Amino acid sequence: MRTWNFGVVGAGLIADFHARAIRDIPNARFVACCDTVAPKAQALAAKYRAKAFGGYEEMLKSDSLDIVTIATRCGMRND
Repeated sequence: MRTWNFGVVGAGLIADFHARAIRDIPNARFVACCDTVAPKAQALAAKYRAKAFGGYEEMLKSDSLDIVTIATRCGMRND
């Protein structure tokens, strides 16, 4: 069975749920994440032994990714 390597865009609360779900899939590995806030990406990556990137463009250049999930709050307002 092939192993699929996942990356996650965003490193907040929802990204952690995605990382845990990926970890629970037998033929999947969480290998990378990115966030515009570098310490958030670094913390999530360290928690799951993945690689942190500062932006999605840089992460998408990685040859190790097969699938990317987006876990951001784009378009949400806090009014």
